[in-house]
Amino acid sequence: VTWLLTSNKDTQDRATYIIDMALAILTGPLLENPQGSLSEASKIAQSWKSKANSLLVETYINTRTEFFTCQNTSDYLGCASKRMYLFVRKTLGVPFNKGLEDHPTPQEPIAADGSRKQTIGSWIGIIYESLRNGQLHEPLMECLAEAGLVAGVSPVDKPVTNEVIPNGNDSVVAHTNDSVHQQSINDAVQRLSISESPRKDSIEDAVRKHSIDVATIAEDGEQRASLSPAHGSLTSL
Repeated sequence: VTWLLTSNKDTQDRATYIIDMALAILTGPLLENPQGSLSEASKIAQSWKSKANSLLVETYINTRTEFFTCQNTSDYLGCASKRMYLFVRKTLGVPFNKGLEDHPTPQEPIAADGSRKQTIGSWIGIIYESLRNGQLHEPLMECLAEAGLVAGVSPVDKPVTNEVIPNGNDSVVAHTNDSVHQQSINDAVQRLSISESPRKDSIEDAVRKHSIDVATIAEDGEQRASLSPAHGSLTSL
């Protein structure tokens, strides 16, 4: 039995269940090799159970409160996952949701940080809108470029540098990495758009083939139906 397997229970019930399971393991050796009276062992077990239960609940609540204040989720994610996670949390401003506490109600429409509460659907709508308006394309292409799946320069690996380009008596400073990186993103998006055409053609071919197969099956069924009376008359002779 682990803590994760009891996530469907309330905190106090989870702690009680875990401690009871652990108590059965701890008291097993005492019953097999008793040293002293059983009443003394029972008192020790009850004392440990009470203290362990309180400590487990306190530790869990403190850890949860600390996580609510500052999430360290990105520390445990890979490069691409971290980039997308930070885009949702920082760029789009979709916060960590604490369940019913963050659900808007007529009595409590404002969150503890002063922001207006929104439903889960509203937050998802913000992410969906970033997908529709193209805002999500840039971090996605950066993930693909970083993985080497598309040609491009990842700003994580190669920071922006300035290149001085002579122009008569003056000099023009150009952000080379920015332009190359943006161009690689545009090229990748263009290639993805072009690849949609063969994909649509293959889907239409599959639908057409499926329609032909259905028509063939229907035709076979009609032929079998027409042969059934003749078959019955032959078997009756």
